[in-house]
Amino acid sequence: MNPAVYMLDIFRPQSREDVWRSFESSTPFMSIGEGDLIDPSAWSGSHSPIRLLRVVQVNHVLTERDEQAEHKIEVFTEETMVYETPEEE
Repeated sequence: MNPAVYMLDIFRPQSREDVWRSFESSTPFMSIGEGDLIDPSAWSGSHSPIRLLRVVQVNHVLTERDEQAEHKIEVFTEETMVYETPEEE
């Protein structure tokens, strides 16, 4: 079996169909979870007015093609302008 391929698709805010940016790697990506923040301003060619994306859902899609495992992470987001710290109880 060939080495696994890891893919990460980040969707535009409030979209379940429009992939904004895709990444591919031969090593796994760090864990991404609901509530995490993503800064799209560092992406090459992205002149986005959006300051931050908040992760609202993460799906993992596992497939095998031509004896190669593929792990795709789909990250669904919403737009946020500032980081909000959780209120202390």
